[in-house]
Amino acid sequence: MMIITYDDKCVDKLYTPPPFLPAVSPPNEKDPEKWRAFFEKFDDRIKGKGVSMVSIMLKNAPLLEALRSRRHYIQQLNAIIPTLNINDPPERVAKLLHDQDVAEFHKKRSLMERCFIFSLRPILRRLGMYLDHRVLKERIDEKTAEIKKLQDQDFDVSSVIVTFETEAGKRNALDLLQASRLDITRNRTRDQSHLFEGRVLDIVQPAEPSALNYLHLDAPIGGIFVQFIITLAITLALIVLGGYLVYITRKARGAFWGGIVTTTLNVMIPFIVNMLMLIETHSREDDRQKSLYIKVTLFRWVNTAITAKVRLYVALCPLLLFITHNAHFGCISSMMSHCCHNAVYCPIH
Repeated sequence: MMIITYDDKCVDKLYTPPPFLPAVSPPNEKDPEKWRAFFEKFDDRIKGKGVSMVSIMLKNAPLLEALRSRRHYIQQLNAIIPTLNINDPPERVAKLLHDQDVAEFHKKRSLMERCFIFSLRPILRRLGMYLDHRVLKERIDEKTAEIKKLQDQDFDVSSVIVTFETEAGKRNALDLLQASRLDITRNRTRDQSHLFEGRVLDIVQPAEPSALNYLHLDAPIGGIFVQFIITLAITLALIVLGGYLVYITRKARGAFWGGIVTTTLNVMIPFIVNMLMLIETHSREDDRQKSLYIKVTLFRWVNTAITAKVRLYVALCPLLLFITHNAHFGCISSMMSHCCHNAVYCPIH
């Protein structure tokens, strides 16, 4: 990935068309000077200086993930052997590892440490935790070999971020290059000078640089949708479970303790949903926050308002039947309208 330092000026992100649109395959141009020359013509006041920087994103998520994992293993190894430098000569690294083996062999351990070593540590190691120095060194070597192999690959361009010197240049580029989805799909435009290497570009306002997840910039839309459906289904199951817990608590201990359980569930659900969000992959932090908000709001709304109204309706069933047989139906409609109004209005206030 070729990234140039960001500044606080206006940034425009240039997204290439999705892969399922074969008529507009993305321009695989990795020369930033060509991108700069294309966008500088949209700043009429500063010829040749309209673009301050160009950042080209590549579809190299496997390489970035391998680099991240290698750095993580190196940090864990340095925590065990602070004097070890992974770039030292192999003889010195081997000597330090051997010295650590001797120190581990002669180390006196308490009963609790021994119980942990023979019971929990094998399970935690399956999750990549509490790895010893030998295993860490092996994984670093594996990641190093993987990185060397990935470095020889030629990655295509994923997206381009263009930073303009002036707000006027940015706005001019957005106005002139804005195209509908149909025009992008059919690769058509009224002005041929707005084409980059014969392609209509899909331009949108970007997120903040710190809000981009560079490991998932090329996550497929279908995969993201499936992940969202899975986490939403789990959230719905949690809603049903929460309603059942409140129901049996109210039945066994009364309304007071039922309210305590409702409040406790509302406090716990953000932490539970945050763990569920580990399943989803989002290229932007705001997309992740939207998904998190939908699930937390849905749980709290149903748990606080809808479930309470359902319980009230069930409790008033005998009275409603009596009114139905002895009064006008307008009374029932009025009561139900008040119930629906409170279900929507009360959680807001």
